[in-house]
Amino acid sequence: RTAPSGGDRQSSVDVQKASEAAPVPVSILQQPVAYDSSQSDFEAVQATITNGTLADRDTLLVIVAASGSTGTQAQDLVVTLTVREDAE
Repeated sequence: RTAPSGGDRQSSVDVQKASEAAPVPVSILQQPVAYDSSQSDFEAVQATITNGTLADRDTLLVIVAASGSTGTQAQDLVVTLTVREDAE
């Protein structure tokens, strides 16, 4: 919620899916979302899902990574993931 400032600090968020058939998680996003000093505090950043097919017992993982060595890192990062099921 507080953006990184100065230097090269950034956070990235990826959403990955694993299943019983494919237990190694793979990203379902076009690319991980980068949150860096170009964003303002409390700015929402959206991601593009490229593989949104889910099946019973699939597991979604939200991977957050912080990087950089100078400046102030982001604080209080909030990730919201909404999954809706289409009735068939």
